Amino acid sequence: MPGSWWKRLPPVHILLIWGFLVIGLTVNFLQLLTLLVWPFSRWLYRKLNSWLAFQIWCQFTMLSQWYANSKIRMFVRPEQVPHLGTEHSIVIMNHRYETDWMLGWCAVERLGMLGSSKMVGKKVLKFIPIIGWSFYFTECMFLSRNLDHDRRVLEYHSKEMISYPKEHPVSVLFFPEGTRFTEAKLAACNEVAAAKGLSPMRHLLLPRTRGFILLLQSLKGRASCIYDMTLAVPAGEDPTMMAALNGRPCRADFLCERIPLDDVPSDDAECSKWLFDLYKKKDDALDYYFKHGQFPDQAATDMHLARRNKDITAYLIWLAWSILVFAVFVLPYIVQSKLNCCLFVLLLVFMSYGARKLIGVTEIRKSSSYGLGGGASSASPEGVLVLRKLGESRNLETSGYI
Repeated sequence: MPGSWWKRLPPVHILLIWGFLVIGLTVNFLQLLTLLVWPFSRWLYRKLNSWLAFQIWCQFTMLSQWYANSKIRMFVRPEQVPHLGTEHSIVIMNHRYETDWMLGWCAVERLGMLGSSKMVGKKVLKFIPIIGWSFYFTECMFLSRNLDHDRRVLEYHSKEMISYPKEHPVSVLFFPEGTRFTEAKLAACNEVAAAKGLSPMRHLLLPRTRGFILLLQSLKGRASCIYDMTLAVPAGEDPTMMAALNGRPCRADFLCERIPLDDVPSDDAECSKWLFDLYKKKDDALDYYFKHGQFPDQAATDMHLARRNKDITAYLIWLAWSILVFAVFVLPYIVQSKLNCCLFVLLLVFMSYGARKLIGVTEIRKSSSYGLGGGASSASPEGVLVLRKLGESRNLETSGYI
């Protein structure tokens, strides 16, 4: 039963953490070995890493949609449904929730595209053990918020995208807001909106257009379209990693719109305006959703995407492997002496601490101060003041709002 008492027990969490570490490190090692294939066949390297990355990422979709039993719905116009999962695409999504990326993965997994998905993220992500390393091996795009560096990165990956066959469609996930939502960041962004003569936002941050323009210029002629995904979670729901670990379900609704890349302006200024207008439309859709419990686009219907058994089957097989590792290699060592038992307890403490640090990466209260200027905390009034001064000075290009 979702939210059952036993899912909150520490031994259950330790089992999940043990499984994640053993599975993740085993898969990372196998991914390291695939580098030997790269010089001879990039196609084979990518096929192998697509499969291997799925073995790590499916742990998160299993946790959300099977263990916590979260409900995922996707609303799409019927004429756009045949295109889903059949073409190279850019996926843009609002960044409002702690685990929006995990809920997005659940939707992508139900479309059968989890292993072939990529993301655009901060450079620091590739140094996160297990999941970050899997991003590196699957050639995700890491940006440093340096214009020249980021342009080179995107140009390289866009050229590589040509080599992916059409029967292996790739989706590139991008969060134009550049950071997760907080009320402090919203206030700061609305200061910038006032300085630029834009309408204030209510539920989203202003998109940072510079990164989007670079991505669009790099992938035009290679990707076919943009999938605009607006994610909404009803008020009172708790889309956090700790909630999922405790077995608490949430409901996630996606409004998906397919936009041909040819419909997006090529001129930088027009493209910026197009993205601002799109985000205003997304903000209005979320406002309607929070008031009425549904999206305003009546033509978009629920696809009734069912959970596939592939992620939970893969997870259970790998979990059995992690238990076997414990039984064969760890348990005989523990029973040899009290010292070994104490060392194992210390290992469990270290594992729990490491897992808590990884979970901390997903927490909004620990998100970056990007959007608040300087090094101000995302929750501090000083952070709002920094961007208020930025808006007054009209120094908007350096902040990414061009």
